[in-house]
Amino acid sequence: MTHPLRQTVDKDRGKPAGDWPQEADRNPGEGVAPSRASAEQPETPSSAGDLLKRLRRELSVIFLIAGAITLFVNIGLLFVPIYDMILYDRLLQSKNMDTITLLTIGVAASMVIYGALEFCRASVFVVLADRLARRLNLPTLQAAMAKSLEGASSVAAQAMRDLNELRLFVSGTAATVPLDLIWTPALLVVLFLLHPAYGIFALLCAGALFLLSLITDLSTREDLIRANGETAKGLNDLSAALRHTELLDGMGMLPAVAKRWSRQQAATLDGLKRASHRNKAFATVAKTMRLAMQGGVIALGTILVLHGEASPGSMMGSNLLVAKLLQPFELLVAGWRQWTSALSAWRRVRDLVNGARPRSGHASPERIEGRLVIDNLSFTAPGTTTPILEKVSFAVEPGEAIGIVGSSGSGKSTLARLIVGIFAPSSGEIRLDGIATQSWDRAALGRQIGYLPQAIGLLEGTVLDNVARMQEGEPLHVIEAATEAGIHELIGRLPEGYSTRIGGAGYALSGGQQQRVALARALFGQPKVLILDEPNSNLDHSGEQSLVQTIETAKRDGAAILLITHRPNVLAAMDKIVVLENGRVERILRAGDYLAKNETALEPAKAADALPGRLVSA
Repeated sequence: MTHPLRQTVDKDRGKPAGDWPQEADRNPGEGVAPSRASAEQPETPSSAGDLLKRLRRELSVIFLIAGAITLFVNIGLLFVPIYDMILYDRLLQSKNMDTITLLTIGVAASMVIYGALEFCRASVFVVLADRLARRLNLPTLQAAMAKSLEGASSVAAQAMRDLNELRLFVSGTAATVPLDLIWTPALLVVLFLLHPAYGIFALLCAGALFLLSLITDLSTREDLIRANGETAKGLNDLSAALRHTELLDGMGMLPAVAKRWSRQQAATLDGLKRASHRNKAFATVAKTMRLAMQGGVIALGTILVLHGEASPGSMMGSNLLVAKLLQPFELLVAGWRQWTSALSAWRRVRDLVNGARPRSGHASPERIEGRLVIDNLSFTAPGTTTPILEKVSFAVEPGEAIGIVGSSGSGKSTLARLIVGIFAPSSGEIRLDGIATQSWDRAALGRQIGYLPQAIGLLEGTVLDNVARMQEGEPLHVIEAATEAGIHELIGRLPEGYSTRIGGAGYALSGGQQQRVALARALFGQPKVLILDEPNSNLDHSGEQSLVQTIETAKRDGAAILLITHRPNVLAAMDKIVVLENGRVERILRAGDYLAKNETALEPAKAADALPGRLVSA
């Protein structure tokens, strides 16, 4: 007979029951570990320094390949000037059509080869950009998330934008300019061989354009760097504001926010406008100078021909060679803004990755009991001197539930974040089965802990994705977690069941529904430790009753539970109550004793719980 949970997920996912593994196919006592073990884990270097060294080596090899191809590209460019020289110097006099035909066919073939080599070089730079993005994507994201935990919440989005800008720059035409510049001496040698005057003229022209590129840098760098920084900050501020559109619209704050954004944008656009105008002006000057220089080399060639020091063909060939030699200098001036932006982006990514402190240890036990010990724990936020938590000590045994209560600002949520490893203790230790949590591998610790923060934070994806913690897990385990959280039937009533997309433009869940989906996510995989921070803040009376049942079930399954709340209905399900005041443990009581002593203070909360429709029902 098909398992009833499997029947439901079959209906929700639109797949036949036979597609799911049967109960007989599963080993006794099998949990979610097999699906986790089979999931691909990205390989990361041991440190940021190792990563950047390996990346430099890989990119250097690819860059050398591109340089070698550029050599043959520049050799291929010589065929056309040589062809012109032969036509003017020899064939106009001999009028041999057969020779012209053979030369033309040869040059056409060489141009096909030249085009193929140019395509190969462009492809090498595409590979270079792809390798850069693939190698840096995960480390940059991890470093950005670590920075976000330290309070720099805008860093993550900016880092990803920087990485994308680097990828686009490397795969574009501006990145090939240095390689073309490297081979300009070879073209100068050819010009000197045609006539020293051609070489000296080309050298002076190249020097003039290079000087112009330096002037461009000096006149635009500061404005561009400032404008890029202000643009990044403005985008981060706008992104943060757009996450609260309901608040902005509901309280009529949109005009004020829009005015502030416009004022900030005006200053940024003024800087960009100044820098862009200067850059365009210098680019126009560079282009005009190059065209004048090409005319100049023709004039020089004419003088040499009239004096019998050079042939007419050399005049035409030198014109093409000078044009090719000066082209990268012109592109350098025109693309200076791209170079400045790309270099700024690279420095930000490099500094971010280098500055990231490793947060993951190596301990990764397969099975644990779930004994949680907080030993003399203290924490002071970076940049402050007043401790948020000071010498906090207590233990949670498997199958035990402890409630954490205290006034606002007493450090309850900070304690929860420390236990799950978001923050590192300033002193003291948090141990799970005798192993300090800072020594645990982050992924392994996450599998053993179910965490429901105050800020629920459902991600864009399906309900199944969110409950499964965005893993490719066995759907039956998702159903089990949802059932334990008491939300399985509610999910079944959604438009597409577990396949309903939420977050972003997806289906809008109520506050209570979001909280219960997040509870199911915390329960996914049967973790041995549950950290629940105000898990009933959006729940009505029936939702709280379901939460109490969930806690009782988790206790029977041997989970150690730490719950932060002030609501008496949930506190009654606790075994002990830890009272925090000013970051210290004031006292630890049995739940019954605490509720009896504080019955008068808790009466308003009980009355509020009894009010119908006090909160949106989940």
